[in-house]
Amino acid sequence: YDALAEQDDVRKKNYLKELATSVKTLDDFKSSLNEIQNHRVIILAHPGASSLSAIIRDRGSNERGVIVFTAKWATDAQPDHRLYGVIDRKTHGELFRVLDGYVPELIKPNVTMELPQLVEILKKRCEANHIKWADLRDLN
Repeated sequence: YDALAEQDDVRKKNYLKELATSVKTLDDFKSSLNEIQNHRVIILAHPGASSLSAIIRDRGSNERGVIVFTAKWATDAQPDHRLYGVIDRKTHGELFRVLDGYVPELIKPNVTMELPQLVEILKKRCEANHIKWADLRDLN
């Protein structure tokens, strides 16, 4: 969002709405979990990320896990045509271990923020841009 500071207001507002919708969808998902499930799910945001990526892993299993990522550049003229990748831990164990090895560096407490903090920041930005948080719906 901040990288678009010099872009036109419409593009900036559309990017904010897309990001806020994705984050709201994650927040709604987390809110729908029971206490045990909620404890197992951790959602963090990294300020260097320019797209939504996910590393989903079961620490108790050497086979269960997946890394999902989308490559996105600052000038994203065709977001519907982004590279999209999924690496399954069971199928591509070595590649999964290599990429998963970066996780401790990416989730340092002084670098990342937890979902509730991100939600509050985006709610304020949406309000400042006349976007109603309650009206945001999953894009799918």
